[in-house]
Amino acid sequence: LLDSTARSHAIPGVAAHEDSWHPVPEPSSLELVAGALWESAQDPAMAIENVRGALTNALGVAVAVGEVVGGVVGALGELAADALGGGRPAADSPLTGLVSEQRRFATVVASLTDLQAVRQEHHHTINDAVMAMITGGLRSWLLTRGESIIPGSSLTALVPMSVTENDGAPTSLGSQVAPHLQRLPVGEPNPLMRLHQVAYDTQAHKDSGRAVAARSLADIAGFAPTTVHALGVRTSTEVVRKQHDLVITNVPGPQVSLYAAGAQLVASYPVLPLSAGHMLAIGVTSYDGEVFFGLTSDRDAISDLEVLAQCLLDALEELLDTTVRATNARQPTRKATTAARRAAVKKAAARQEAARKAAGLKRAAVRNLVFRAAE
Repeated sequence: LLDSTARSHAIPGVAAHEDSWHPVPEPSSLELVAGALWESAQDPAMAIENVRGALTNALGVAVAVGEVVGGVVGALGELAADALGGGRPAADSPLTGLVSEQRRFATVVASLTDLQAVRQEHHHTINDAVMAMITGGLRSWLLTRGESIIPGSSLTALVPMSVTENDGAPTSLGSQVAPHLQRLPVGEPNPLMRLHQVAYDTQAHKDSGRAVAARSLADIAGFAPTTVHALGVRTSTEVVRKQHDLVITNVPGPQVSLYAAGAQLVASYPVLPLSAGHMLAIGVTSYDGEVFFGLTSDRDAISDLEVLAQCLLDALEELLDTTVRATNARQPTRKATTAARRAAVKKAAARQEAARKAAGLKRAAVRNLVFRAAE
């Protein structure tokens, strides 16, 4: 749908007229119902999915009512959990629960150059740097919400990975997207250790020999990042027995400017749907030297999504502080002169004397207050 140049491609021999297009009449309710029934009849799988969706909605109401009157127990609770949970969310996770009908959406833009600096400094991949950035952002965000994070604790992300076909070559329509459970070490306070742990967790996928390099994937003719995002979400909904806290899709995009009818594409934010039982989903796409994050959350459960967006940028700064670039940006320290040391000692002594005087005045004020109360 997009061009590599700003010049639009007009169809030869066809004149463009602004008033040549007219919309078709709006369909009636009866026509919509008839069309839906006809589509279901043509696709039995869609009909089954519609029935499953109706059952899920009904069970969702049952769970909501059950929570109000005291909870749903027994076999009904297990059935509802299976139908609503999809990916079997962990019961004690701060990112899982009953999803409402409303959503929030926030965006984050990071420099691809910054992530490349982290990659080059520590000899990991861009995907590792992105996942470490998300891990650090989630850690800071959970702490702002008062969540208890103990050392060694982690979240589990379902991260769809592109893999090659059996013949070893990816194709634009034939590339497989396989689910990968990624541990996010939010209990690790050191940003560099988080990066190393994330990279170690993804090493198994790299060692499989079926991983598709970002550059190879983006160079495929007809490749579209949105397609891989959609395949990733579809893959996550099919993993019905693996517990995870959230879905993260990371798809590389073209590193040149693209255009639509002469207008430049300036940003590309993935918008992921929420699967049942999961409150947060994160999509990542790189394009033209920048990395775009799309954060989708449940509106009722996560009202501070903008805080998470800021925490992601702060986590990237933490990673940049571990690179040579941050070291070069700092001013070199010099040995203080004798006069400067004497001045620093006098200043510290003056601060201590002022603190003693303030403490004495405070004690005197307390004594006076006690005497007045006694009188």
